[in-house]
Amino acid sequence: MRGIRFDRSPFSALTSLKSARQSLEGVAQLKSIQIETPLSHIDEGAYLIHGSHRWLTRAFENVLSNALKFSPN
Repeated sequence: MRGIRFDRSPFSALTSLKSARQSLEGVAQLKSIQIETPLSHIDEGAYLIHGSHRWLTRAFENVLSNALKFSPN
């Protein structure tokens, strides 16, 4: 089989979003931007999906990175 390999398992989409936020926190600080994710009140089980945690995290990182890149200082 060729192409991208997806390791599929159940996980919370919120953990992917939190991981992406954490990985870009330094970039945001350099631009004096605060990334707000008011997720503490949300039950992580509500967003349980079956897929690739790694690839969803990368997708969130891409979106957040673009938002930071195109946000004014």
